[in-house]
Amino acid sequence: MLGDTITITRNAVANVLAKINQDNFTSQYMLRTSTEEFLLNVRHNTESAKLGVKPFDRHNIEYIHTTFATATVPEVKQISSVTIRCPRGDDPNAALLTAKALMAWCTDANLTKLIAWES
Repeated sequence: MLGDTITITRNAVANVLAKINQDNFTSQYMLRTSTEEFLLNVRHNTESAKLGVKPFDRHNIEYIHTTFATATVPEVKQISSVTIRCPRGDDPNAALLTAKALMAWCTDANLTKLIAWES
C-alpha cells in the first residue's frame, strides 16, 4: 500500500503531497500552496473483456501541477501520466520489467525531444 504521503520532487524542490481520498482502488494526493497545487491520482482497474480477449489490468498515475493565476498571468496546468496495462493473471514481474524499461528511456534528453514534438 502506498503511504499517507508521497514526495514528488519538481525543479529540485521536494513537495510532500498528503493523501486526501482513497476508495475503490483509487487514491488522490494533494499539496496546495498560495501559488500552486500538486495533485497525484493513482488508479487501478480491470478493463472489460471483449469476447475471446483476455481482460487487462490497468494501473494509472496522473500528476497535475497547477500554477494559479495572478493579476497578470493566467492559470497554467501541466499534466503527466503513465499507464501500465498487463493481461489479467500475467506475471507481475514481466509488467514491472516493461514499465522499468520505458521509465529508463525517459531521460532528460529523450523527454526534451518528446516535448519538442520529435518522433
